[in-house]
Amino acid sequence: MKKFWIETWINKVDIKSVKICLAVFLTGCFTHAFVLTNQLPNYDSQWFLYSPQDVVTSGRWFLKYAGGISSYFHLQCLNGLLGIIYISLAAVFIIRCLDINSMFLSFLAGMVLVVYPTVTKTFNFMYAADAYFLAMLLSAVAAWMITKQNWFFRIG
Repeated sequence: MKKFWIETWINKVDIKSVKICLAVFLTGCFTHAFVLTNQLPNYDSQWFLYSPQDVVTSGRWFLKYAGGISSYFHLQCLNGLLGIIYISLAAVFIIRCLDINSMFLSFLAGMVLVVYPTVTKTFNFMYAADAYFLAMLLSAVAAWMITKQNWFFRIG
């Protein structure tokens, strides 16, 4: 019987990647729980309770589409959890790119990534945090694709 493409893709995911992703996600949720559950006003978010993110003039032409995945509103929990999911997936790709084999070092590298001060500061601007972390994920995937030997990965 022929399998669906998603079933064959899920069977290719190794357990180490799942463990790293889960550890980074839980660390991110515990670390950033305060900002995920509270409204922290700053100089920018007061004006962006709702924003279509259409800021082509400042060079962020993809922000409108990346921010549209979740919503255009300043929603802490939704944008924050989506951002932490993106960071968790980016950690898996970065660890694969760096070829870290130790499970402890993999957990440590992923956890350092999610609690880094730049990430914490980005959660202050929650209206666009998910879009910024999607960009981080896409750049980690691009770096991982460059390390592959197949020509079709390098074209990507």
